Amino acid sequence: MVRGCTCCNEPPSIPGSIKIDDLPIELLIDIFRCVTPTERSDIRLTHVCRIWRSTLQRTTEFWAKFLAVPDLITLGNYVRDVGFWHTWVDRTRTQPLQLRLRGRDLDLLKTIAEHLSRLASLNAQWNMVYPRDVQRRLLALGPLPALEELRLTCDFPAPISNFLDLEAAGLEGSTPRADEYPQLRHLGVNPDFFIPSMVVPSLKTLAIYHGHIKFEVLMSAFANCPTLESLRLDHAHFWDIRDTAPQVVFPHLRDLRLDYSDSTPTAVHAVFTHIQFPSITRLTAFIGDCALVGVIPDAHPLPILRILTRLAIQVYDATDDVPRTHTLSIKGYIDGEVRQDTPQLYTVNQRINWKHRGGWAFYTPLSGITHSMGSPAVTKLELLLLDDQLNMTHIDWTRLFEAFPALVSLEVRIASCVGLLKALRRQPRRLSRLVRLGLTCGNASGVHHSLVLTLERRASLGHGLQRLEFRNSNGPFSSWHLARLREVVSEVVLVV
Repeated sequence: MVRGCTCCNEPPSIPGSIKIDDLPIELLIDIFRCVTPTERSDIRLTHVCRIWRSTLQRTTEFWAKFLAVPDLITLGNYVRDVGFWHTWVDRTRTQPLQLRLRGRDLDLLKTIAEHLSRLASLNAQWNMVYPRDVQRRLLALGPLPALEELRLTCDFPAPISNFLDLEAAGLEGSTPRADEYPQLRHLGVNPDFFIPSMVVPSLKTLAIYHGHIKFEVLMSAFANCPTLESLRLDHAHFWDIRDTAPQVVFPHLRDLRLDYSDSTPTAVHAVFTHIQFPSITRLTAFIGDCALVGVIPDAHPLPILRILTRLAIQVYDATDDVPRTHTLSIKGYIDGEVRQDTPQLYTVNQRINWKHRGGWAFYTPLSGITHSMGSPAVTKLELLLLDDQLNMTHIDWTRLFEAFPALVSLEVRIASCVGLLKALRRQPRRLSRLVRLGLTCGNASGVHHSLVLTLERRASLGHGLQRLEFRNSNGPFSSWHLARLREVVSEVVLVV
């Protein structure tokens, strides 16, 4: 057991304990190497006692991690804090530098030119800034041979008018500066700070969020990082989208995230049209009020759709104040995935209109789902309409059967299952491989007879179920209906 040092006000020694000042200084340094500061006030660790102060001052790893803490330099004590900051930088000695700065303090980097060769991570945040000014200041630093991570963000991105004079071969140039940033792996920026020449072949992750950027500039830059593994575009709005923009291939892309939940589908459609990625890429897309058919281009179908084996579709109330709108969520999975809880495909459509019972809306997203997501590879389908106002006709169900002809398992939650049973009864040879049906509905007990007739007809044609799970709160099955069900279904589970 190790207890405090003798220079502190310590209680009498505990039997078997070792005073901290009796430990070798090398061991003390090893202990403090494991300390990770999380806020500016952690500097108080150096005030505990003179042994702690002396040890921490010699622990270069502590100061390297401390410089990544936010808000080390305050406006109220600016001169004092800048002096401390330089001292802390010096204490890192040969450790890789990880700096976190306010944008207003970016020019401090020029005052530590002798340390920039070991700058490994830079995280800077502005409130508002003119893009060209920051780009010039950043490039003026010269080569950063150890830089692995660069994150530059702005709370209030510049308006689109500030970018109209930026071309691919403008101020920054588009030729990648691989010799100046040979170790750069992770780049996360607002479009305000997007410098095409910093998109180098070594990049593995790239995130661009909130702002405006010329589409052709972005596509040209993408071509410079063919080994990219992760790409995130979060409300990075494109202007001047043209079909002539370069086509980009990311053969190693493992994760693609597109967040345009408050926007038109133009940006997502442009990405799907101009970027090619393998089927194993995990795709997440948050889309505004549009149909899937308007997002996924027919000429460039998503390769992931060829290998998905399970789809989980949910429709539920939208979270905003727009009346009579819903959110459509689609999750796609692949058999054999190590993490079955993580979808390979996840799309969310905000504020869609669904055809209501009263006929208020004329649009149903079923046509978009069947057109864009239909696949003979899908064997399991979950369709949960989590609103009593949502319904589907037998024609909707027939289209769904046509889009997913190889279904083995179908799970449905819906206010009324009349349309589903009608489609199964009228088209008994469709879904010939279906052996498991889970059905939750709000129909009255009269639907029991329709369910029995439907399953009997399918069984007579050799398409009987192995398992039926039926959930309904409007009364139990009669013994007569239950007996008939068990004659044609191997396993019947009824939940009332």
